[in-house]
Amino acid sequence: MARRTGPVLILASLILAGGAAWLANRWVNARSANSGGPPTTHILTAAMDLPLGTKIEARHLAEMDAVTGKEPLVHIVRRTKSLAR
Repeated sequence: MARRTGPVLILASLILAGGAAWLANRWVNARSANSGGPPTTHILTAAMDLPLGTKIEARHLAEMDAVTGKEPLVHIVRRTKSLAR
C-alpha cells in the first residue's frame, strides 16, 4: 500500500496544478478582454525627422492613436516594451 501512495499523490498534485493554471489563465483573459484599454484620440505625427524649413507633404505624416491624459495609464501593467521619446 505504501508503494501506491507516492504515485497517487504526484498524480493528484499534477491534476490540481493543471486546474489552477487553467483557472488563472481564464481569469487573466477575462480581465484583459473586459478592460477595453484607455480612451484614445487619433493624431498625426511626423513619419521621419524633418529639418527646419521643410514643406510638409503627405509622405511626411503618420497617423496613430494616443492616450488622452495620464490618468487612464495609472496602475496599468505594461505587457510590451515602452520607449521614451
